[in-house]
Amino acid sequence: MIKRALDSAIQWRFGAARVECVVSEIAGVQEKHPLYLARVGFDHSQFDPSWFVIAGIDCPAQISASRLPRQAEFFAGRLAAHTALKAFNQVPVSIPLNPDRTPAFPPGFCGSISHSGEQAVALVACSNPSVLRPGIDIQTIVTIEQSADIQPLVATEGELAIMTAAGLSREMAVTAIFSAKEALYKALFPLVGDVLEFDVVTLIQHNDSLLHFEAAPSLRAYGIRPHLHCHLEIQDQRVQCVTWQA
Repeated sequence: MIKRALDSAIQWRFGAARVECVVSEIAGVQEKHPLYLARVGFDHSQFDPSWFVIAGIDCPAQISASRLPRQAEFFAGRLAAHTALKAFNQVPVSIPLNPDRTPAFPPGFCGSISHSGEQAVALVACSNPSVLRPGIDIQTIVTIEQSADIQPLVATEGELAIMTAAGLSREMAVTAIFSAKEALYKALFPLVGDVLEFDVVTLIQHNDSLLHFEAAPSLRAYGIRPHLHCHLEIQDQRVQCVTWQA
């Protein structure tokens, strides 16, 4: 499990609804360049588009034109990102969508956002040449049937064997590997600038909550180091994977 040096909660009130944002500083990354993780959770059935205005969050036209559940998850992700930015004493600003649909963080910052069900998370760092952009992903654990469909696309039998040997069910193993690779790809995409297939990294070891991956030669050609890691947490039928590379 990743070490947290700070854990504080911020309460938002939207009419009768309450939304809690929990922000943590991830310890042991870099002393001068902290990394903050923020989590937001609320009942999406309570969501109203007016929350964007109340929270001071811009809603892009393509989001405001979407269905309410999509607006709610976008709002939750941006609220998490704004909460993480506040930990840097950064005045919240717009985090629009880039043309490739990745979040456009303000100058001097980089980050990653993910959401699953009624949970959203954001991982934010100061932009610095010595730190690879952070990546985060959360997923609801898939069913046995879903794992059978997803597994051939995201994980080899060898990778699954590493996870099941650690006591994970097959469906939990598939979800964890999928989520870890998603987190890694979010971190790597800014350096690669191209769509990455799931086989460009291979799980080679599961050590407690740390997953170790080996980068394929095609990925190393971009200057990516050969060995990458990802922190895994499993709780409440959800998987969360966090990565950063120094």
